[in-house]
Amino acid sequence: MCWSRFSLLTPPSITAPKIFLLNKISNQSVLAALRGTLEDAGIEHHVIPFDLGEYSLRPTTCEGFPEAGFLRSNALLSENEFVVLDAQTRSVREKILYAMDINGARNLALDIGQARFQWTLPFDGQTFFGPETWANVLENLSQTPSRYAIFPMKRGGVIDEPQLGFCFDASERFDENMPYGRRNKVDMLMQLGVPGPHQQWSRFVWDFPHPELSRDAGDYCVAGVVKRLVSGVSGLDDLQALPRAKARMKEILRQVATLDSEVVKASVLPSGLGYYAETSASRFGSPSTVCEVAAIWEKSRNRIDQYGRQSVLDKAEIAPRGRKNDYFSIEPHW
Repeated sequence: MCWSRFSLLTPPSITAPKIFLLNKISNQSVLAALRGTLEDAGIEHHVIPFDLGEYSLRPTTCEGFPEAGFLRSNALLSENEFVVLDAQTRSVREKILYAMDINGARNLALDIGQARFQWTLPFDGQTFFGPETWANVLENLSQTPSRYAIFPMKRGGVIDEPQLGFCFDASERFDENMPYGRRNKVDMLMQLGVPGPHQQWSRFVWDFPHPELSRDAGDYCVAGVVKRLVSGVSGLDDLQALPRAKARMKEILRQVATLDSEVVKASVLPSGLGYYAETSASRFGSPSTVCEVAAIWEKSRNRIDQYGRQSVLDKAEIAPRGRKNDYFSIEPHW
């Protein structure tokens, strides 16, 4: 709420139309509050809805990793924290693409803006111009023949990854296969040939290859510096990219875990016996009612009363290695 209240309650220093996109907000109370704030202020806004059922269909994937079980391998766990976090977020890429559809939102902003305005600035949240800077931006944009504009972003005491502006006839779009937290905007900067620290960033074997240069590469101007409000995390905004990237990935993973928990809660019957989804269990020929489960448990209890509790060590035959601890297990285990 803080970003919208600041933006709406602070007297405007620029005259350009401002449009908000409420992108995949899973908390319906927060979404309602944000919409109420925007509607009360008479601000145009668009909602990109979040659906928990749709999210639940997005899998975790091992695609791109060197081997099965790589996330638990010594090869990965011996790496530094950044590498481990990068691999973990890569494994939940499909979930991030749906729940945090940053490039989908940017492209929607371009579709809306380019149909109505000379220039569209699909900026990240919490960014703003001062009055003098905005006057220079207007002058630069009115004089440039370029179809793209670069806005270096001042974040705390650091000049950070720039924001991008698009003229009405700019044809490039953000790659919607690049999830939040994984070079989603940098991919566009590289296509346009914009130099910066991202050119030296390391890439891992599970990363996507560098994008090819666009036919519009080099067709940009530097239009002015945009500022970003501080995050509220003490000291983080004055640090370089790596500490912020680690903090971002940790928050992404926390949000994915929260949403996964909501999926489980939505699929479990509170009146059911045990922590499982009866609809899923029935697909494997398992008991579909509490009564049937109770009957099987009763039968198992009677067998225990008759034969006693047994383990793999109680068997008469010994495994080939000569150890009773060894045993052969046959699926399914449901």
